[in-house]
Amino acid sequence: TIKNTIRTNTETGEVVAPEDVHHFADFCGRVSIHPADLGKMKKASNSHNEAGLVVHGFRPMKLLSTTNLMSRSSIGIANDSRVSGSEKALYNLKQSMMKKGVFAVGELLTRVSAMSKMVAIVPKNDEFGGVL
Repeated sequence: TIKNTIRTNTETGEVVAPEDVHHFADFCGRVSIHPADLGKMKKASNSHNEAGLVVHGFRPMKLLSTTNLMSRSSIGIANDSRVSGSEKALYNLKQSMMKKGVFAVGELLTRVSAMSKMVAIVPKNDEFGGVL
């Protein structure tokens, strides 16, 4: 099956060519951005070029707001078959964070073509060694 997207103008019913499609971003007002420039902007906003997690620092657990969640939670689990030593590193990070009563502030990039998100990395008390 080959997907073919056809965009039409809702007011006139005319077919809109792909080069005439504009994306908008809100920078203190709507700004038109070409799709190619949107990809460049996403890439420039990331502090690293590969998918992964970067820890920027730590904050006391009492400062973590449970009411200002921006999106759903994800569970991070180490994968020693892909990154040797990651299981031990994540376990030690989790244990240290629980001992000191802190959470980590980090940047999560799920795909190279995506825009990274600022995340709170919270140690989860379980037998799997995961973090939220």
